[in-house]
Amino acid sequence: MSHTAFSPAPHPSLHRLLSGLQHASLPLDGVFLVGGGVRDLLLGRPLKDMDLACRDAENVALGLARSLEASFVPLGRGHYPPSFRVVPRDADQHGTESGSVFLDVTEIHGRDILEDLARRDFTVNAMALPLGLLPDALASPIGDALKSNHGIPPESPAWQRQLLDPHSGRLDALQGLIRRTGPRSLVEDPLRILRGFRLRAQRGWIIEPATLDDMARHAHGLTKISWERIRSELRLILECPEGGRLLAEMDRAAVLDVLFPELREMRGCGQNHFHHLDVFEHSLAAVDQCEVLIAELNAVFGELEEPILTALKGWRLPWLKLAVLLHDIGKPGTKGRRTTKENTERITFYGHDALGAAMAESIAARLRLSSAESKYVVGLIHNHLHVGVLLRPEAKLKARLRWMRRLGPDMIPAVLLCLADIRATLGPASSLSDHQTQETRGVALIREYLEQTRTTFSAPPLINGHDLQALGLPPGPALGRTLKQLQEAQDAGEFTTKEEAVMLAKRLLEIEASMRETTHDSSKTRTGC
Repeated sequence: MSHTAFSPAPHPSLHRLLSGLQHASLPLDGVFLVGGGVRDLLLGRPLKDMDLACRDAENVALGLARSLEASFVPLGRGHYPPSFRVVPRDADQHGTESGSVFLDVTEIHGRDILEDLARRDFTVNAMALPLGLLPDALASPIGDALKSNHGIPPESPAWQRQLLDPHSGRLDALQGLIRRTGPRSLVEDPLRILRGFRLRAQRGWIIEPATLDDMARHAHGLTKISWERIRSELRLILECPEGGRLLAEMDRAAVLDVLFPELREMRGCGQNHFHHLDVFEHSLAAVDQCEVLIAELNAVFGELEEPILTALKGWRLPWLKLAVLLHDIGKPGTKGRRTTKENTERITFYGHDALGAAMAESIAARLRLSSAESKYVVGLIHNHLHVGVLLRPEAKLKARLRWMRRLGPDMIPAVLLCLADIRATLGPASSLSDHQTQETRGVALIREYLEQTRTTFSAPPLINGHDLQALGLPPGPALGRTLKQLQEAQDAGEFTTKEEAVMLAKRLLEIEASMRETTHDSSKTRTGC
C-alpha cells in the first residue's frame, strides 16, 4: 500500500529566510543548498538551518541580509573557504537559543560544485540541490519511492532527479551509513573523525568499516586541532541519549587515547573484590549505566524526573557523563595494598578522589571548559566517595544536610554518578540486593535534598557575621568557620531563635579562643620561649 507524507514544515524563522530568498532578487543559478539540509529533505525531516554554497559568497550573503533586514556575520578570517552567516532578528548568531536558526553562505571550494562536494567529510553531506528547486522540495510528498535502495526511480519528484549526488550520499543516508567521501577526507580535517561519531550519536547510524579503520589510522591528527573545536564536538556527542556508549567505539578507533592520554594507565589496573572489571572498563560501564539511569528516570525516580532533568540542563548533562568517565582516573596513581585482620591482602586506592579531581582540573583546562564547567566536573569527581557515604544507613541527618548545602544543585548529578558507579560494580563482594538498597537510598536522598531546598535552605540565617563581630570575633578565617558551624547547626534544628543562636555562638567562640591559646602555648614550647 502506498504511503505518502509531506516534508515537515520548516521552523518559522527559517520560513522567513526562505521567503527572503525568493524576494531577494539574487541569481539562483550557481547557488546550492548543501550539507545536512539536503539530507533532511531526503529523509522527510524539518529543515533547522541552511548551508548554501556559491560563488561570490560574501556579496550573496550581504544581499540576503539586507533583504531580510538580518545580521551579517563573517565567520572569522581563518575560516576557509570563506563563509558568512545570515542571522534573523529572532535568532542568536550561534543558533543556540531554543528554536533559533541561521543561514550560512560559503564560497564554493574548488573549480565547481562537484569538486566542492568531493572535498566534504561524509557522503551524506556531499549532496547539493540547486536553490531554485528548494520550494518544490519543501512542497513535495515523501513517498515509497524515496525508500528505494536502487537509485532514484523515474517517477520521483523532479528535485530528486536533479539532485547532485556524485558519491551516492542519498543511498547511504537511506541506509543509515556514515562513509567518508574520499581517502583524503579525514587527513584534511581530522576533526571530521569526531563529527562522524557525532553523526552516529545523533542519528544512530553505522560507521562504514573502512571509514572506521581510517579514523583509527588518522586519530593522531586530532592533536593538531584546537581544543575549542574538540570540546564542541565532544559535548554534542555526549548530549545524545546514547552518546556515552560510543566511548568504547571511539576507544577502538584510538580516539580516547588522543583526547585523554591519562586514561592509558587505567587499562589493566585491577581492582578489589567489589569489582569485576579493571578501572578503565569499569569507567566505560559506569557511563553506560549513567545513560541507562537517565533513560529510566521515570521508572527509577518517579515524580522526581522533572527536577532531575532540570538539574541536567545545558552543559550539565554531557559533562556529567565526562565526570563519570573520569571519576576513577586517580586510581592508578594511588593503588596500594594492605593486609587485613584475616591476614589477606586487599587492593586500596586511598586518596584517588583528590588525585582524580586534580587530574580532571588539568583535563578541563585542556578542553577549555569555563570556570563553572570545570568546577562542576572537578567537584563531582572530588566528592563522589562522600556521596557514597551518605547512602549508608548510619549517615546522620546533619552530615546529609552539610553535604546538600555544600554541593547545592550539583547534589543531583553527584547522586546519579554514585548510582551509576554502583551499578557498574559487580565483583564477588557485590550483590544486586545491596545495589537495589543503595539505589533506593539514592532516590530518597534526592527527594530529601529537594524538600530541604524548599524548606530548610530557604530560611534566612538567624545569626550573621556582624553579630559575631559584635561578640568580639574579628574578620578572618575563624569568623568564616564559626558562621559555617552555626549554619549547619541551624539546618539541623539545634536552635530556632536568635537568642539560642547567640548562646551557641558564644560557646563556639570560647572553643575557638581556647584552640588559639593552645596553639600559642604549643608554639612557645617549640621555640623555647
